Amino acid sequence: MAFARRPGTFAVTFDVEGRRAPEFFSSPEDRHFYGHGAYSPDGKLLYATENDFDNGRGFIGVYDTTDGYRRIAEFASGGVGSHEVLLAPDGRTLIVANGGMETHPDYGRTILNLPTMKPTLALIERLTGDLVACHDLGESERLSSIRHMTIDGIGAVWFGCQFQGSKSKRPQLVGRLKRDGEPELMSAPMDILHGFNNYVGSVMASCNGDVIATSSPRGGQVVYWDAASDEILGRDRVVDGCGVTPRPDNDFLISDGAGQLLTGGPGDGGAPSVIKRNSRVSWDNHIVGVSGLGPATGRRYLTLGSQGTKLRPDGLDFVGGSSLVMYSNDQAGKYVRYRKK
Repeated sequence: MAFARRPGTFAVTFDVEGRRAPEFFSSPEDRHFYGHGAYSPDGKLLYATENDFDNGRGFIGVYDTTDGYRRIAEFASGGVGSHEVLLAPDGRTLIVANGGMETHPDYGRTILNLPTMKPTLALIERLTGDLVACHDLGESERLSSIRHMTIDGIGAVWFGCQFQGSKSKRPQLVGRLKRDGEPELMSAPMDILHGFNNYVGSVMASCNGDVIATSSPRGGQVVYWDAASDEILGRDRVVDGCGVTPRPDNDFLISDGAGQLLTGGPGDGGAPSVIKRNSRVSWDNHIVGVSGLGPATGRRYLTLGSQGTKLRPDGLDFVGGSSLVMYSNDQAGKYVRYRKK
């Protein structure tokens, strides 16, 4: 499934094999989606991050996937600007990255609460909506908006931030929350921080959970971390590269704004390999692997092309010409053949 880009109000679920028409559903009139969601272990419930923009609060909307994605419940996200949500390995806890930024559709992406901004990492019992724990980065780091996360091989949560302060500053942007601990920021050297340009776009663990990839489209780099030692293992230079997802060989598939798909990882010597190029699209910020599909030789991946680019007439038209495209090891660049009216 895919959500409209923030502050979009619709989402779509679809069969990647094209065997049925997609289903579209919308947020309530006083809410918009934040572009992320997570399913319950049995797939019967979807938890979507939402913005209660009139009251400046983050919420998790609960949708029944067996009844046309009907919205059946909601609970507070534990902060403002709820962005990405993950399901913890225990199957009961939702992990929510609350970016801390209050926004309203009438004012675009203008931050309305910069003097009081406070990003948090919230742990929520998904069956009751109870807040289990809520962590912040402290007053000195309150302008580092927590946006995206992944879970490593031992269950620790890695997160990436987007700094909303002075462009002349270069704060640490990558952190980790261990089980029953407090969030801690990694110590990257200044050349890496300059390469992030105050913006981490995607955070993703390798298939074995040992390596964490953090991308920055604004800085043009993907940095790889050792999940056990916290050390930086390497860096790939990818101009406008943001989408990152693991591959079976414990490296990563990377998408960029020039329509390229690349493979990269700490073992590539800083030289990722281009495996597919499509000049008709400009890949957006995220890419996801879809397991259990395609041949035994590899997974399939879904990513979103955007920025008003022209695609094939049978592409799935979202906003401004955006289309979902599926890449697989056996058939690269296969389009999902639906259009949103």
